[in-house]
Amino acid sequence: MTTTTQDALPPPASLSWTVWAGAATFYLAAFYVRSSAAVMTTELMRDFQISAGQLGAFSAMYFYAYIAMQIPTGVLVDTWGARTLLIGGALIGAAGMLLFGLTSSYAVASTARLIVGGSTAIGWVVTLKLATHWFPQAKFATLSGLSLFMGNIGALFAQVPLRMLVEQFGWRGVAIGSGGVVLAVGLAAWASVSNDPSGKGYASYAPLELRQRKHLTLRESFAGFRGLVANRNAWLIFLAQGGFVGAILSFTGLWGPPYLRQRFELSATAASAVCSVMIVCWATASPLFG
Repeated sequence: MTTTTQDALPPPASLSWTVWAGAATFYLAAFYVRSSAAVMTTELMRDFQISAGQLGAFSAMYFYAYIAMQIPTGVLVDTWGARTLLIGGALIGAAGMLLFGLTSSYAVASTARLIVGGSTAIGWVVTLKLATHWFPQAKFATLSGLSLFMGNIGALFAQVPLRMLVEQFGWRGVAIGSGGVVLAVGLAAWASVSNDPSGKGYASYAPLELRQRKHLTLRESFAGFRGLVANRNAWLIFLAQGGFVGAILSFTGLWGPPYLRQRFELSATAASAVCSVMIVCWATASPLFG
């Protein structure tokens, strides 16, 4: 007897959390590579023979690509599915990190940073998409907070622990190793992540219209942005996110550690520890507010 959607049971909690963890770990890796440049500024400026302004441009490449990919990511996750996007993002991101670790050219390194930014931009949207399908709607805010917690754990790893690794193995070795970690996350997602519980024989928590989004064409998906752009609350949220998150990421993700070293004569590890306090507070508050 075939189990229908109507009489299928919800997925077991262990399976739901496994699927979410696959995407959330990728989001953790995305935060990690985003913030990693902050603790290797001296080495990058020395090896590429660049100024502080060029270093800022190099770091910004990640954000340029990350921003540019947000709208396409939303469309692609509805058309290709979260699993395909997650695996593809991990493979491309790993290749970008490997290229960054091997090159001696500033232009190539900046291109690699651009590739990594674009490929890891899918992390947040994919994580929320899977949460919608694998968990009850009442848990969405909690899962959003937990996802931000995971991301900030990645940023935390990119402070004192990463600085210690850079001092031990050099920034190139760390960059190549980080690419291997991103690749491993992609392989884990390939083994554990499924777009919807229905693919495993369980009932989905997502509304029917969301489960059918994969049938939309790209033109139909982009057409929905007309209503989004006209939504006042969407713009308010957009500006609020830019105001809060932009300042924190620019400080902890690049300029905080070198500023603290120069202004207060702290060691590189101590400066990273100060920025870590900000990240710990952000990480702790996220699931609590959720």
